[in-house]
Amino acid sequence: RLDPQRECSRDVYVRADGGSRFFFAGKAVGAAGRCDAASAVLLQKRAILEHARLLHPELEQMHRLSRPLQLWAAPADSEVSVARKVQALESLEGARLSRAMREG
Repeated sequence: RLDPQRECSRDVYVRADGGSRFFFAGKAVGAAGRCDAASAVLLQKRAILEHARLLHPELEQMHRLSRPLQLWAAPADSEVSVARKVQALESLEGARLSRAMREG
């Protein structure tokens, strides 16, 4: 049976543009039937990026060098699979909120 909370959750990673290293930043959770996980990440983008820069000094350094930071996501609770390179990350570059989410 599918867990609706898990289906609305994603692990979030941040990477400096052009970099090869991904940094785990945390988790984002939407609300079943109201806000999907990708939208939850986008709605919290600034807070997630700031949090990632505080957690990982290398990202702060890249930010100071004007290298854009990118958001990436993976299914909830897949950190070990990502570290083992079994689970691929999904770029959120170009992801946009739906009109309904923007108008809120």
